Amino acid sequence: MHRISWNQIEQAQGTYLWADNLDDIFTQLPFGQDASLNLIEEPCYILGLTNPPTVTWCDTRPPAGSTTCTLYTCTGGNLRAVPWDKNLMTRRESYISQMASHLQSTGNLAKVSIINTNLPGGDSGIRNCDGHGFSAMGDPSHYTIMTGYSRPALLAAIQHELRTVQDVFLRYPYSAPILIQIGFFVDATDDLGPSANCTGSGCYTDELWQWLYKDAGDPTKGPNKDVNGNPVVALADEFNGIIRPRVAFFQENIAAARAPAASAEPNYVTPSSMPAAYTFTPNATQLPTFAYWAGLGDPYNVSIYNNAIVYQANTPWSSPFSGADKLGKTLNGTPNDGMEAAFNAYLNEYLEIYPGDIDEAQPFPTGSATLDAVLWQSELKSWHDYYKDQRALSLRARRKRQAG
Repeated sequence: MHRISWNQIEQAQGTYLWADNLDDIFTQLPFGQDASLNLIEEPCYILGLTNPPTVTWCDTRPPAGSTTCTLYTCTGGNLRAVPWDKNLMTRRESYISQMASHLQSTGNLAKVSIINTNLPGGDSGIRNCDGHGFSAMGDPSHYTIMTGYSRPALLAAIQHELRTVQDVFLRYPYSAPILIQIGFFVDATDDLGPSANCTGSGCYTDELWQWLYKDAGDPTKGPNKDVNGNPVVALADEFNGIIRPRVAFFQENIAAARAPAASAEPNYVTPSSMPAAYTFTPNATQLPTFAYWAGLGDPYNVSIYNNAIVYQANTPWSSPFSGADKLGKTLNGTPNDGMEAAFNAYLNEYLEIYPGDIDEAQPFPTGSATLDAVLWQSELKSWHDYYKDQRALSLRARRKRQAG
């Protein structure tokens, strides 16, 4: 996975610097390996566009690695365009189109298996910006104030991003299906939902993340019209494999823990065929809302929507589950446990694993042994081969449908 900075590629409008910021990735890519592109940032020049003027907000806690636009500052942070700004959305379309065209012309598009898109102007996906919820009411002590904020406006910006990436990248021929995913975090809130104690005709019965995902089109859940008076469509209902190709929603970290062994030694030999032998995190009550939830024994709750949840696969030795308050999430587990939990519980199609998860040995929290990474090689290879086979089957089935 490689982070691709829009600001580094298009520092001036219409001038694209691909060589050092995109092409190098593929020259260094080992033979037979494909790439995931994580599209981050937005260029500073957008802040200076005046026809129409760019609508901005002050981000006092910008995502890691984001660029400070020195000509456009604000008190305590970075000035940025709001996600629904017209200039931002228009320039985004052009940038995505130019990127896909360049990848196609260089022969590198076939090496891209995943586009991890973000929300330009937002905070690396569908999540609270600036560490706080969105605001339509203007309470600076609790919420990030974004000019023109409304739930339909934010939904439209997210839909624009997903539609743009789909329409551009999926129009080219490629050797394998490209998975398009976006970070979607269940703590995304605003001051129009129940947690903000909102009351009145402009309030919603759902939290922001719930409304965006599945209830935007339900008039009983709150206002459901855009600025033109047209009904809105929830993300799960639009990107469902029927109206539009489905997308995957990235949910950050998953970890698994096994019941302690009789001795103090790590219990990594417990058969993986015993699902009751481990518990996994997260296992929150809100997750059945999301797609492909296997229901933990509830056969009637499977595949409500045709999307997917994707995770980062954290294991006993890996961050961020290394703090004293989080060790119980990974006690005695193995990489297989996290992957098995993700697959069985969520039909997970993608797991993000850091090189350190494979290469670095660390002690178990309660064990005395320091485990060498070689212990996990067979498990990792088994899941790698299994997922590879599933992708091949999926591609053959797709081609058969197209041919038929």
